[in-house]
Amino acid sequence: MTKFLAAARAVSVLIPAASATTSRTASIDTSGANDCIVLVHVGAEANTNSTNVKVKLEEGDSTSSYATFSSDFNDVVLDNTSAVVGNYSIPLTGRKRYLKLTVTPDTTTNGAVVTSSTVLFDDAIRTA
Repeated sequence: MTKFLAAARAVSVLIPAASATTSRTASIDTSGANDCIVLVHVGAEANTNSTNVKVKLEEGDSTSSYATFSSDFNDVVLDNTSAVVGNYSIPLTGRKRYLKLTVTPDTTTNGAVVTSSTVLFDDAIRTA
């Protein structure tokens, strides 16, 4: 019998913060991973003017230069009328080593509380 297991690394890349109008970024080192799941946790709007948070993922060979690699991850809008979690699955085969996550609340005061977690999967197969 073959069992499929994932030896996962969980990496917290942005700590909770009331982000108002400030973009927050994090670099994610995907070395040794086959797949990556990025979870962006956004709290409910603090007022009725704050309803969107943009999420962008880019890739790069180093942490000094990044480029968009898929329109699916370019300025995705999360509506935070209520709390929401954006879930992005990225197959890493053929991808560059580093991902850059950018989270930008809309341009109002009292913006959303934003955090993000990343889980990198190193796929493994065990035969029992």
